[in-house]
Amino acid sequence: VSALSLVGSAVQAGTALRLTPSVASQTGAAWYDTRVAVGTGFTTDFTFRISQLQNTGSDGFTFAVQNTSNSAMGLGGGDVGYGV
Repeated sequence: VSALSLVGSAVQAGTALRLTPSVASQTGAAWYDTRVAVGTGFTTDFTFRISQLQNTGSDGFTFAVQNTSNSAMGLGGGDVGYGV
């Protein structure tokens, strides 16, 4: 998490990254601090967990590759933070 820029509601929670808390109207993003050349392809892997489903939390999440800014944030709600 230390190499990431956290945007909006995103926070470090122990050793995990929490994009949003389980409450309504939140958006969060995390971007790698260093630009990575992806024109010839890249490989990544990560583990995710969706929890606290009984509350009014998230509509979902998106894995996105973008070259705009490490503070980029799309719209929340059904737009799931995608679309800069």
